[in-house]
Amino acid sequence: MRFREIAAFDVVHAKLEWPWIAFAASGDCLAYASSAKTIATRGLEGERVVEGTSFTLPPDLELDSGLSASEEAGARRAGLTKFSLAKGGALLAVAGIAGDASVVATLDASGERKRVRNDVLLGAGHDVQAIAFDRTGRRLWISAESATETVIALVDVASLEVVGVLRSAPFPRPALHELHVHPKDDAILLLAACGDEGSFARVAGFAGDAVSAVPSALDSGGIAAGFVGFSADAMRVHLAEADELRTHGWPTLDELSSVQFADDFVSSFSGAVLGYDILVDGEDAETGDDVVMRFDVSAIRGTLLPKPAPSGMWAGRLGPDAIVTIQAKGDPVRALVLRRAK
Repeated sequence: MRFREIAAFDVVHAKLEWPWIAFAASGDCLAYASSAKTIATRGLEGERVVEGTSFTLPPDLELDSGLSASEEAGARRAGLTKFSLAKGGALLAVAGIAGDASVVATLDASGERKRVRNDVLLGAGHDVQAIAFDRTGRRLWISAESATETVIALVDVASLEVVGVLRSAPFPRPALHELHVHPKDDAILLLAACGDEGSFARVAGFAGDAVSAVPSALDSGGIAAGFVGFSADAMRVHLAEADELRTHGWPTLDELSSVQFADDFVSSFSGAVLGYDILVDGEDAETGDDVVMRFDVSAIRGTLLPKPAPSGMWAGRLGPDAIVTIQAKGDPVRALVLRRAK
């Protein structure tokens, strides 16, 4: 398997936590900061990657706009902290610190549409850790935490009113939250990387009238792992650990299988599912070269792909057969869209 470059662009990240690119749940468009004031988008148009809607950030939610006014609040950084792109690429949701308030806002090409304070949505003391539009683009999943709890909320995009809220025990801190929209169910996977404590998960679903929690095998934590992707049939979740690919059933996240990576292959805790191929990014422990392992649909039979492998950090999948990588150093950094050669 070989990859060929089909597009490139520069990504500004400043003080943003990873990930620096937001992919729409539809998988065919993405958003990134092209400057401190602008979120740009790219989408697939046939075989080409084309420019999409450009969003101008509100002045108080520009990227890395300094310290918030209240140093007593932990000297939080003011400005943009999280963003998500709706399917079709015409609507953006952002979270950040505006003055002393944690806020969530929606934007379109003409500017800000609506804004709400997070303490109104979830209660005082909660900071947004991740946001993601659902598959329809009509609702927004929000992951937040306080000193005493972790919260998953589903919010109506048009009104920014809460549809439902789930509260659970807090994750060990610091916790890096990632929200992954299920490709077929109206559901979300929250995966939290908690350093030496491992990885924790929450699963939530929306039945059309209520939000409910789905108890999972990773509610109390597991081995540190990164999200690779949902299986082609959307019935499994593939996670990359340091030296194993582990597959969990959906939505209970019960372990279905685990397989060791090849000798001298060290996982980067990332990858992508392209059709029936499960790809895990990593490096050669001896040479430090970028390497990739490919597993078939069984998630058990794997092999090292011939070098050279795509360089940089894997940000995610674009369309059915392309990945996006980002160079690790610099600001801005170069992002590449690499399509699997046919």
